[in-house]
Amino acid sequence: MGFNATDTLIRAYEAVLADDWSTVTPLAKTLYASDPNNLEYLQLYGSCLIQKTNPNYTEAIRVFDHAIEIAPESEQVSIGRFHCLMALGRRDDALLECRRYTHLGSWDGYKHFMPPYDEKDFRT
Repeated sequence: MGFNATDTLIRAYEAVLADDWSTVTPLAKTLYASDPNNLEYLQLYGSCLIQKTNPNYTEAIRVFDHAIEIAPESEQVSIGRFHCLMALGRRDDALLECRRYTHLGSWDGYKHFMPPYDEKDFRT
């Protein structure tokens, strides 16, 4: 039996629900390799790269940057990229990402972890 993207994606999401990232990561990497322009695969693979056990923030930023080229309005991608930049100590770049996204989308995803700021701070 050959590669089946749908079956692989289902197995990956079952592993996500079980919080089994050691299973999710190779599945997500396989999906990403099979179609590097698929937004869902990019989001899943990017999420795997930032898990606490062995985060690779630099690679995750590269994946999220590619996802932004495909879907600049994706909140999940923007927030993932924001967290990676913050984890690498790139606060100014992270705030620029927040500003980029909030010009395109809503403030809802950011308001939960940006309490010192208000939406108006990023829409100027």
